[in-house]
Amino acid sequence: MVSICTGSFALAAAGVLDGLRATTHWQYVDEFDRAFPAVSVDRDVLWPAPPTRRSPRSRGIWA
Repeated sequence: MVSICTGSFALAAAGVLDGLRATTHWQYVDEFDRAFPAVSVDRDVLWPAPPTRRSPRSRGIWA
């Protein structure tokens, strides 16, 4: 399942991510971790390309 940036909050709130590894936008990863203890937060996700090579509108669509 794929979501973009903070879309993982909706998936986690619905229980879809319970027991799974997930991530969210880097600015909200601590909030996500606190809000959804049943989800294993992956803080070490790598960018598929340097941010300078992506357009602002497509940064979250590199799945």
